[in-house]
Amino acid sequence: MPHKVSLYLDTSVPNALFRMPEDRKEATSLFFQETAPKHEVFISELVVGEIEATPDDAHRTRLLNSVKNLSVLPVSAEAEKLADEYLKYIKIPKADAIHIAISTVEGVDYL
Repeated sequence: MPHKVSLYLDTSVPNALFRMPEDRKEATSLFFQETAPKHEVFISELVVGEIEATPDDAHRTRLLNSVKNLSVLPVSAEAEKLADEYLKYIKIPKADAIHIAISTVEGVDYL
């Protein structure tokens, strides 16, 4: 059985289904309908937490529904440590460093 390419989605991807210009919404919808089923698609506990912190109830529900069938990766101590290392060398938000670190630690092909 051939290896399925793995993809890690941060919160911006499901958010693009609802809060972006129409062309981005359409492209993201197409991704979820046609591309995602051909791959192993992951989010993380961090993504779930960011979605759950969305103040708009209706938007939060839409976001949770859009990712409900995706596998959820943990925010491990190893990923936290790697994120801290990244932050020593690049200036990005800590959450972004954690997303990158999770995908690295878990061996995800593309972020």
